[in-house]
Amino acid sequence: MTIGVAHRISLRWRVTLIASLLSLALFTCGSLLLYHDLSGRLSAAIDAELDVRLDDLEASLGGTQSGDDDAFLRSQVIGVDGSVEEPPGSAPMLTSGEIERARAGPIVIERTVAGVGTTARVSARPVEVSGGTRVAVAAASTRPLQTARDRLRRTLAVFGPLIAAAIGAGAWILTGAVLRPVEEMALGAATISASSTGRRLPEIAGSDELAVLARTLNSLLDRIGDAVAHERTFIDDAAHELRTPLAILRGELELAALDVTDHDAVEESLGGALAETDRLVALTTDLLILARSDAGQLEPQPGAIDVGATVVEVVRHLPAHDGIRVEAVDASDGALALADALWVRQMVTNLVGNAQRYAASAVRVSIDATATSVEVSVADDGGGVAPASIPTLFDRFSRGSQARNLTGITSGFGLGLAITATLAEAQGGTIGVTNGPPLGGACFTMRFQAVGPEPTDASER
Repeated sequence: MTIGVAHRISLRWRVTLIASLLSLALFTCGSLLLYHDLSGRLSAAIDAELDVRLDDLEASLGGTQSGDDDAFLRSQVIGVDGSVEEPPGSAPMLTSGEIERARAGPIVIERTVAGVGTTARVSARPVEVSGGTRVAVAAASTRPLQTARDRLRRTLAVFGPLIAAAIGAGAWILTGAVLRPVEEMALGAATISASSTGRRLPEIAGSDELAVLARTLNSLLDRIGDAVAHERTFIDDAAHELRTPLAILRGELELAALDVTDHDAVEESLGGALAETDRLVALTTDLLILARSDAGQLEPQPGAIDVGATVVEVVRHLPAHDGIRVEAVDASDGALALADALWVRQMVTNLVGNAQRYAASAVRVSIDATATSVEVSVADDGGGVAPASIPTLFDRFSRGSQARNLTGITSGFGLGLAITATLAEAQGGTIGVTNGPPLGGACFTMRFQAVGPEPTDASER
């Protein structure tokens, strides 16, 4: 049976076939052993019967009466001259050469003997008596042996296939019962599609392998369902966020096209279009970062950087926002951290921009160092983050509750904090948020792994 044919046969049929063939092979081996054992025992019985008859003949030569022959047993005594002395007038059962061999020692041969059967076992041995060496000969029919062998062969030939068939039927029934839950799971899996990710495979009671498999597959389906739902939400939110700037961009261009002679209006419309284009570029860049993160392709280029100097430089070049004061306090004393410099700049920009939107008047960026980490905190004096919103604050397109919206500003794509958390995790850092000190509003804290003053990996970008 080729591999291709085996693969086309169902598992149930394969198990049944293997069980039947294996049982037949074991039965055949057992039958051969039984046949060999029975043949040996019957042959030993015939030899023992011949030995008893020869003992009787030897005793009769000494004057003791010997036993009588029957339809399956013949005996005779061959004299010194090679003629049959007992019973007189009968033909010798041995040839002259065999007689000479028997005078030298016991012999056993098989041949046809008249009156015994087509095949007989002949045993002969020398007997020393007065007047010379005679030969005692006994022959027994092997027909009982052949009959027993034939009967055993017929019995085994009938019961062997029956036993194999019975075991195969049992294997078929047992395999069907074992595989029935698997078939139900397969039918259940066939009904699951991208539009029905809430369906689950039927559970199996107990703690055996199939029950564990069903629970494991359902757990896998739960994770897949969550991933699909997350992807759908991400796509829906991205489409919604793209629609607004695209609509504004279209409106600005249509407004500019109404009266191309009004240079001030055209310039204002083009300026608005450029601003919306910048927003679209920023959104697509953020979406690309998240997509690379989901695909496991977001790779930092870390180096030992002066986090304090990097953050202060970023804050210095940030544009003003509605009169919100932004200050940087560097208490890290030039501490180095293993981080990607470009990513750190983007993370600080995201956090400060978020704080500016929700601050009442001030934003403070603090850089501190410990023996194991360098911390960057961005605090504002706004209303803080509602405790119920903290668990999902770093999710994509999440903007928290209205506690973060005191200024009434709702702009932004809801990706800044998600991008920041993604970049922090990708380079081995962490980010968290608390309410209260130092300014009374929200305080976001990033932590990076501290390194010594002589970095071993100082990749520059």
